[in-house]
Amino acid sequence: MPVDFNLWFNEGFHHILNWRDPLVALDHILYICVLCLTFSLQEWKKVLLLITAFTIGHSITLYLTSLEYVTINIKLVEFCIPLTIAVTALLNLWQKQSLVNQMGIRYVFALFFGFIHGMAFGANSIGSLYQGSEAVWLVLAFNLGVELAQTMVVILVLLFTAFLVHICRIKKSLVQICLSSIIFVYAVYLAIKNLP
Repeated sequence: MPVDFNLWFNEGFHHILNWRDPLVALDHILYICVLCLTFSLQEWKKVLLLITAFTIGHSITLYLTSLEYVTINIKLVEFCIPLTIAVTALLNLWQKQSLVNQMGIRYVFALFFGFIHGMAFGANSIGSLYQGSEAVWLVLAFNLGVELAQTMVVILVLLFTAFLVHICRIKKSLVQICLSSIIFVYAVYLAIKNLP
């Protein structure tokens, strides 16, 4: 069965940005948002590198689960995903610590959390449709769609925070603390709700 690249690209894009059901990937969007909050609009390249590390992580686990090399309890994954959001929010609140300020640490976290998010894509069904190189192309198409949607979310978040800081004259640190705290509380709520 040949892979329809455009079909799976659109699937990946709409997995993140679905106009009919905007909350379908709320956890994924919240993670992207909280990842952006410590950066300014001028630092967009750093954010995109972080997002790419995250995408590489979930590409790997999406591929491994699609061919059933890895099987995971979906309930456990649904519990872990809000934890990745909460931990990232805590890193934002702990920003003054030198260890957290190192970009290398943030890349490692983004890559590792990408592994967890990739397991939630329901990839096990892909393995029954495609095998070998076809599965590789499917994962590539899907994740390129995801990457484009994530980039759009990044741009919107950076523009929104720039608006708050430069137009509304709210201190960047206050924006970071308030939004990270709100997302942290909601992530903890989701984690408790999804306790296995």
